[in-house]
Amino acid sequence: IVPGRECETCAPTEQLLREVSETSELINFKKLDIRNDSEEAARCNVSRIPSFLVSKGDETNVRYLGIPAGTEFPVLMEALVNVSSGEPKISEETKGFLEDLEENVSIKTFVTPN
Repeated sequence: IVPGRECETCAPTEQLLREVSETSELINFKKLDIRNDSEEAARCNVSRIPSFLVSKGDETNVRYLGIPAGTEFPVLMEALVNVSSGEPKISEETKGFLEDLEENVSIKTFVTPN
């Protein structure tokens, strides 16, 4: 989702995501303008731009804020594969730890430009 409001990285993010979606018919790109589609933006919990979601069905698995360029691009590719397969590449020990969680957890990772 790349909202339609102007910003420095919105157009390059949209272009990158469109190009990625053109590599496989299994990847769908949907653009959302948060000004005109405020209900949909709220449903997707999108309030900042550029934002995009990597999801399968109705479940959002990964939420990105900003452009996944440079060293973040391989992370995007891995996220697409993991979400698509439903099987993230993690150890059995980590799977066990995650299965034992009793509450929802939100993980936020911050990356600075090189």
